[in-house]
Amino acid sequence: LIIECDGHFYHRNTPKQVTNDNEKDYAFKINGYDILRFNGTQINKDPLKCAMDIFDFLERKSEKTQVFWR
Repeated sequence: LIIECDGHFYHRNTPKQVTNDNEKDYAFKINGYDILRFNGTQINKDPLKCAMDIFDFLERKSEKTQVFWR
């Protein structure tokens, strides 16, 4: 799992940076990684919600990939 903490000013300020972020996301995805992005406002406003979103994602992911042995 890749967790990106993006600030709008840095990461979305220019079309080149948007392109770089999209290319990076694509490279992660084709190599099997999941990506969650949080911006600075989300993190500063409610860091607990960001943490719970990560926990919920991991919990749901593990339920889908759980292996049962007989």
